[in-house]
Amino acid sequence: MKALIFDLDDTLLNSQKRIGEKTKRALIDCNEAGYRLIIATSRPIRAVRDFVDKETLSLFTTITLNGCVVYEPDALEQPRTMGCLGSCYPELLGHVMSLEPTPHVSIEIDGRKFATNQDLSERELREYHSATPDMVIPLDRVNSAKVCKLAVDGLGHKLDACMRLSSDYKNLRFIPAVGHTFVNIVPSGIDKSTTILALAEKENIDLKNSYAFGDDLPDFEMFCIVGHSVVMGNGEESLRRNADFVIGHCDEDAIGTFLYNHLLKAA
Repeated sequence: MKALIFDLDDTLLNSQKRIGEKTKRALIDCNEAGYRLIIATSRPIRAVRDFVDKETLSLFTTITLNGCVVYEPDALEQPRTMGCLGSCYPELLGHVMSLEPTPHVSIEIDGRKFATNQDLSERELREYHSATPDMVIPLDRVNSAKVCKLAVDGLGHKLDACMRLSSDYKNLRFIPAVGHTFVNIVPSGIDKSTTILALAEKENIDLKNSYAFGDDLPDFEMFCIVGHSVVMGNGEESLRRNADFVIGHCDEDAIGTFLYNHLLKAA
């Protein structure tokens, strides 16, 4: 079985956070042609559900929180946790929140419930976290043993000081994105690629003949485990230079065009 693996933001989703109609049709056709469809994103499942309609999402296995939690299409209420931050979480949170200027910190539990250091209105929760107030856990009530990821948003400021903390936490991975103004902190040994590899072994997926689609540096590792890397035209320059395919902008339904021209036509 071959897989098609998609990053979400600025890849499968356009700048309006929606999947283009041509791409939707192509995904349905690829599913019917026997391709295994996988979303691999740093986002939590609540955001994925907000951006991807239920019918389309039912085609995918969804890898969330940079590989930490997996949702199967037939068991969306029974996620599989691949890793947690562990006992170092409280100290790490203190260090991150002491950074100047203070970043926006999100503490992800399973992608449904979360905590934050920001006092946000209902509208701000919806716009930033794709969340409603009932999804928010007070910081002092977070179960440290269940924290899967810390997301640190510098709000436009580079998070070099946050990245330097990585030398003190060898059991964690600090993954920069958005020009180093955003950092995802996850358990060491867990990322999109490691979870994809585990899924491939479980389901006998032929990764050498599979395709991964992405636009940003956190996608590089999953490019390394598949036979074909596809980078969006709006993607990072370093990724575009080394990709097997560079396609159009995410706002141009470029994935749908690529699937029809390169895969479905061949099938």
